[in-house]
Amino acid sequence: MASNEFRLFSHMFRMLVLTAFILVCLTSCKKDSQIVSVYKSDGSLQCQVDNLGIPPTTMQVELMDHDIQIHNAYKTHDGLMHIQLCGTPTDNINVFEISVVDIEKAQTLGFVLMVEGDDE
Repeated sequence: MASNEFRLFSHMFRMLVLTAFILVCLTSCKKDSQIVSVYKSDGSLQCQVDNLGIPPTTMQVELMDHDIQIHNAYKTHDGLMHIQLCGTPTDNINVFEISVVDIEKAQTLGFVLMVEGDDE
């Protein structure tokens, strides 16, 4: 009789551990899929040493003023080819990780949704 109780307890314990593992995985996947990246040119121009562009910390104020929560912000390059001509825009962009529900608000401010592989 004790052997059957042990098997039942062992089975229930394994099911509990498996359920907890699945719950953690689903919670993590859901959270990651709700964050997207948007970007905007930093406004810097080629051949202008004194024009370093708008830093992400300054640009993020625009998003925060429209109640958009920022999870991460950084400066990078857009990875595209650009004409090499003084006075034309550089490839520098500011990237912001925001909640997926705020995409439309960010787009009305001129931010563009970053597609997987855009920043490579």
